[in-house]
Amino acid sequence: MFENQIPPNSVMTCSGTRNVYIGRNKYGLGKVDQKREAFFLPCQGKEYWYKKYQVLTYDTKIYSEQIFDVKYKIDEAKILKNPSHTIHESTITDNQCSPVKNTVTFSTTSQVERSWNIKISTAMGVKTTISAQIPLITSIGVEFNLQTTFQYTKGTTQTESTTHSVNVECHVQPNNSCSVRTVGQKCEANIPFTARLTRIYRNGQTTWASITGTYNGVQISDVQCVVDRCEPNAKPC
Repeated sequence: MFENQIPPNSVMTCSGTRNVYIGRNKYGLGKVDQKREAFFLPCQGKEYWYKKYQVLTYDTKIYSEQIFDVKYKIDEAKILKNPSHTIHESTITDNQCSPVKNTVTFSTTSQVERSWNIKISTAMGVKTTISAQIPLITSIGVEFNLQTTFQYTKGTTQTESTTHSVNVECHVQPNNSCSVRTVGQKCEANIPFTARLTRIYRNGQTTWASITGTYNGVQISDVQCVVDRCEPNAKPC
């Protein structure tokens, strides 16, 4: 806390207004307006201002943080599988007087969302990385891919595109149309985990702590191809 000054590492409020910071005085927490050089304290529907205050700052002594040794509690996982829905649909039509055989390749792209919510504050303005396996929801449960390391920001969701490709061979009778669809399930996962948090300080000191959190993921799984019943589309040959 710095008294009556606003250093570069001051913590701004979430109001979206620039030059407004989190502060306090002997009466409680409030906001500091840099332009007005005053501290404002809300109380019973009113706002009081003071000239003496302290501004909240984040620690600049921390050089980096790393979250690792992530262990998922699969037995406590909550998996929600929504009903299957159509992702993509196509129609194969035979206008000839002889049967046709056609192979259709479906490529569908969907969004995958992931977030790791930990129950401890990470340092503001400090690079934080997390090393963990990525949970994958399948028809038989939860599987994991290889461990990967990426930058972590608390409260944000990672979004990436994934492509599913399915080949299906269709036999269509003369003067018929067949509808071919890819279907999939939207799955949501909430998986508790434990991990370790290491902090490296600028003086070379290293500390660590045990932490807990929850992994939240949304993805499309169990992608399959469905051929609906064919229907006549013209007079017989």
